[in-house]
Amino acid sequence: MRIDPIRPVSLRGEVDPDKAGLVLQGVRHSYGGEPVVDGVSLTVGPGELLCLLGPSGCGKTTTLRICAGLEAPTEGEVRVAGMLVADRQSFVPPERRNVGFLFQDYALFPHLSVEENVVFGLEGMPRKKKQERAREVLSQVGMADYIQAYPHTLSGGQQQRVGLARALAPEPKLMLLDEPFSGLDRRLRDQVRDETLHVLKASGVATVMVTHDPEEAMFMADAIALMNRGRIVQMGSPVELYCYPKTAFAARFFGEVNEFAARVGAGGQVETPLGPLDGRGLISGAAATVMVRPEALKLAAIEDGASPDVVGRVLASRMLGRTSLVHLQVETPDGAGLHLHARVPGRYLPPPEERLEVSLDRSLAFVYPAGQD
Repeated sequence: MRIDPIRPVSLRGEVDPDKAGLVLQGVRHSYGGEPVVDGVSLTVGPGELLCLLGPSGCGKTTTLRICAGLEAPTEGEVRVAGMLVADRQSFVPPERRNVGFLFQDYALFPHLSVEENVVFGLEGMPRKKKQERAREVLSQVGMADYIQAYPHTLSGGQQQRVGLARALAPEPKLMLLDEPFSGLDRRLRDQVRDETLHVLKASGVATVMVTHDPEEAMFMADAIALMNRGRIVQMGSPVELYCYPKTAFAARFFGEVNEFAARVGAGGQVETPLGPLDGRGLISGAAATVMVRPEALKLAAIEDGASPDVVGRVLASRMLGRTSLVHLQVETPDGAGLHLHARVPGRYLPPPEERLEVSLDRSLAFVYPAGQD
């Protein structure tokens, strides 16, 4: 399979809405009077891949179905490639939206060959042109040698590639992917999503992908829209969402955090067992929740005669492949101690009871009002 370099794309704020692959403006949708999509607005530029990310029931799949034309919004507007396809007065059906779909089951026709599956989605061109286009996109996804094969003879990863080729064959202005890698095992999933990313980028098509996996979203996306309870709670680049989460929900969703209670002191500083942190504008005396990513904790041997500010006692160490996880008990003024996890690159397995110096990367430590979702 040919791998093309990933091209940079414009960020949402720089995209002309009339030229965008997708624009949602104030989109709402309810089931039985219960809102499941609540005021969603976003723009996806040509060549940009945006991930809708969130827990089950957050509204991300319903949002994708509204983009596809499988659901109609109760309020708001949907535009595809500058064309209004849905609002309160009008609705364009899926087959007229120039949208490609790739869902979890790939929906290949078992009685058609690989080539025939791709040709099936092409309309308005001579048979020979259909075959040429089908073979072109099958070559792009690395399936040119399987044009006469039938779906039941293919692996899950090969079926996914055929599904992608069929979706791209009509040259859609927008691609929609719904958990497309969830049925693959871990090793194959990593390979196929890497290949899919390069194919989508080479095509230049605007893409929206639904996933519940933060790591997958960070791997695939130029931009991530994190959803909860039908709303987008934060939208930005993977770096922005991981390193600058605006809410406690966002911080928790993007991986393990060490979480503990604290209180804002004089001058807006929060005193913690790991040292002072900026209270992020909270008033003096306010209760706060502190969240620290495990990789923010730096561990080092204590030199003879040294008295480090923060000391951690090792409870256990576990190698997790590319990283090691160290369980620590950090000393606190009340003597109760604070149980923390430190994630260290490579193999690092200090024995139980060893005392280590602990320092903090404050860029990966966050403070929120106590009780914030």
